[in-house]
Amino acid sequence: MSELEFKKISLNELDDNLLFALRIQDQEYFPTPWSEDGWRSSLASSDRYALYVVKDGMAIAGFSLFYLLGEDHLAHLQKIVVGPKYRRDGVAMKLMSIALDDLKSSGFAKFYLEVEHGNSAAKSLYQKLAFKLIRVSKNFYGAEKDAEIMMLSL
Repeated sequence: MSELEFKKISLNELDDNLLFALRIQDQEYFPTPWSEDGWRSSLASSDRYALYVVKDGMAIAGFSLFYLLGEDHLAHLQKIVVGPKYRRDGVAMKLMSIALDDLKSSGFAKFYLEVEHGNSAAKSLYQKLAFKLIRVSKNFYGAEKDAEIMMLSL
């Protein structure tokens, strides 16, 4: 594994190759992937999103995507995906830390996310980052698939 590169990418600067790579990661490793139309509609409001990518050479190792509510100083984690090869090596922690630090420096003070109740690895990551459970949303991801709503205030 080469040196990983962590970087913020503006959605309006995405080229077709990077968008394709993100969609593939999303489809392969995220439990509720977006359709191509979902990605395209997000790109249409690119000023409302912050994208952070981890690259391993030319390959995408993972990414995180936040929806920004600047008027409320609130950022909603929409997606975080790290490929299996990069899990358990601190990649997700570093990716989230870089994103949170960058967003904090841009004036964001509150962050929230939804995580499936049974996703212990993700919940552990968020707890290490000091996210706190604020409520449970029953059947959020479908029948018998509850979500834990978590918040972080900096």
